[in-house]
Amino acid sequence: MSSLSRKYWVCQVYYCPYICFEINDLTERLQARSLAGVYYAVEEYLMTINPMGRVNVTTPGTPVPLSTDETVIVSKLFFQVIPGLTGKTYVGRPTMTKTTLAGTARILWPNSAGGFSETFEIEAQDGADSIHLADYAVDADVAGEGLLVTYWTE
Repeated sequence: MSSLSRKYWVCQVYYCPYICFEINDLTERLQARSLAGVYYAVEEYLMTINPMGRVNVTTPGTPVPLSTDETVIVSKLFFQVIPGLTGKTYVGRPTMTKTTLAGTARILWPNSAGGFSETFEIEAQDGADSIHLADYAVDADVAGEGLLVTYWTE
């Protein structure tokens, strides 16, 4: 599994003439000017992308957990329908039952002709790693089909 780092920036308001922050190991001095005397600083949040690739379902009706490791905690989950597949896919708890929809969070419709693929995201409200990957699973109507899954960690 490969991982890439991406910097996310959040602006916060401060009341001081000079603000220092670091960008890629370089320290820069920022002097912001405004008529209201409000100064802005930028904080860095580093998130790592972890593409799981295609998560396939061998036996429809038997959900495939995203992880069996209870210690894997993430800040964001992303699911996407793979173009060309023909059956519906499901996101939910590892105990979900697609026939009654018990434990199912989302049904994603197939994109057999290509074009737009339906997506579903789950993100921690505070942006911190607080989503347990083992609490989520994928199921499908057609054997061998699944979803493209990616998660981010802070």
